[in-house]
Amino acid sequence: MKRNSILPNLSAKRPVTVLMIFLATLVVGVVANKDIPLELFPRGFVFPALGVWIPYNNANPSEVEEQIARPVEEIIQTISGVKRIESSSRDNGCWFWIEFANNTDMDVAYADIRDRMDRIKPELPADIERIYPRKFSDDDESVAVIAVALEKDFEDAYGLLDTYVRKVFTRIDGVANVELWGADRKAVRVMVDQAKVDAHNVDLYQLVQDLQRDNFVLASGFVKDGGKKFYVRSVGKYSSLDEIKHLRIRNSNLRLGDIAEVKYDVAEEVQWVQRLDRKKAVWIGVFKESQANTVQVCDAITKTLNERISTTPQLSGMRFEMIFDQGTYVKESINNLKSSGMWGGIFAFFILYYFLRRVRMTLIINLAIPISLLATIIVVYFVGWTLNIMTMMGLMVSVGMVVDNSIVVVENIYRLRKEGLSPRDAAIQGASEVAMPITLATLTTVVVFLPLIFMGNDPGMTFYMSRMGMPIIVALLASLVVALLFIPLATMIFSGMQEPKEAKTITRAIGFYQRWLERTLAHRVDAAILFLILCLSGFAIMKAVPTTDETRGNINDIWVMFDLP
Repeated sequence: MKRNSILPNLSAKRPVTVLMIFLATLVVGVVANKDIPLELFPRGFVFPALGVWIPYNNANPSEVEEQIARPVEEIIQTISGVKRIESSSRDNGCWFWIEFANNTDMDVAYADIRDRMDRIKPELPADIERIYPRKFSDDDESVAVIAVALEKDFEDAYGLLDTYVRKVFTRIDGVANVELWGADRKAVRVMVDQAKVDAHNVDLYQLVQDLQRDNFVLASGFVKDGGKKFYVRSVGKYSSLDEIKHLRIRNSNLRLGDIAEVKYDVAEEVQWVQRLDRKKAVWIGVFKESQANTVQVCDAITKTLNERISTTPQLSGMRFEMIFDQGTYVKESINNLKSSGMWGGIFAFFILYYFLRRVRMTLIINLAIPISLLATIIVVYFVGWTLNIMTMMGLMVSVGMVVDNSIVVVENIYRLRKEGLSPRDAAIQGASEVAMPITLATLTTVVVFLPLIFMGNDPGMTFYMSRMGMPIIVALLASLVVALLFIPLATMIFSGMQEPKEAKTITRAIGFYQRWLERTLAHRVDAAILFLILCLSGFAIMKAVPTTDETRGNINDIWVMFDLP
């Protein structure tokens, strides 16, 4: 007697246990689907490269190359895992691009870079005050960009936006950072007259130390009085420009105002110039925390902007407009994919019903779709991934594939039912007979999609394609478990027999197929030649199809770049 498979046996002997597993999958899957973060693209990829910027003004590129680029390149080469170093020497500094091996821990590499920069800094020109190493991650992109058109002149637009906008946005759950671009930030500027400095032999370094020393706020403990606690601060901050101008230099009668111009003004070098509808504007970039839900964060930003910030009296004369809202793109993309998946499931149901002509049988087979997809979402949720375009594409692709195993199992079970077996025996034997074939077929398909996870030497491609390949593989494996565990139980519960009437179109299609099969077998050589011609034609057409690794879609933005002399 042929031995029955484990899962069909478990389905028949432990129906309550199987039902509990089924219900647990549904409940956990629904909760995971609700709580899983939504994003437009997968996040978390850290490119195996680092950048280093060393500012050095008032120098020509050849000097920068000789004094900075060469010694820095030599010390960077001592770091383990470095594949390539590129340097760009400019008149205002030197930029380094360092690529590492794919499996390099970038946190360790970043620490190594900082260590090497600290070592080499004493050997670099004394004018270099700071070295800026930088990581690259897809989390560097803002999730929302807001344009603020300045309808009138403001004494300190940066101060207003910093107080009433930036600080308000940073208090939103999930917001990591808020940046202002194009705002004229005012500060106290001390512009020394070099001739007067030389004439009075003033030490500028000591002057800077004096300014910093006399401008502080220091916590100085607390005082208890009558059961109350009073905190004490030592305040030494400058309260006016005149106080700074009258700062005495070296305990002499010489004042700072005698050798320098002190004023409260914006920086002379303007780094950003923004305009909105021909009016001067400031752009606000909002960045979220890596684990935060993009949609929820963007919704909170929009709500705060409309209900609180736009109605702030101090911001009268500023017009706020949302330029970019990644949450909107995410919702539109995810909703489109969900809608496509839903319609795919509906079409699959009606196509199956058209061929099977059995309502119960069709419903049982389609049961594999929600169970397999929910099981996949559970796995995606618990491995820490998000629901994005790539994972949703994987789920969409798997919608039509997860029913294959169930079709084979249900058809075999109903065949045995027609032969007179009881619902229980038919379920066990029918699923067991096809267990090995559908397992091998599923594993074969899984192997086909494994290259999506292991794309070779391109870490970026591997990262993004794995977000599509893994859901497909999990859904296929889940569909195998569903076909061998849940489907036999469902056929036992819904054990009614139906004798469907086969559609005439199907009968005609079968007859047409049989006639062409007979002709093909009768002319095997001609059929083989025709098959080869079709294959070669397909390869030729495939080579003519343009390929690109860039995203093309319905992004409603146009960027125009101008290079000015």
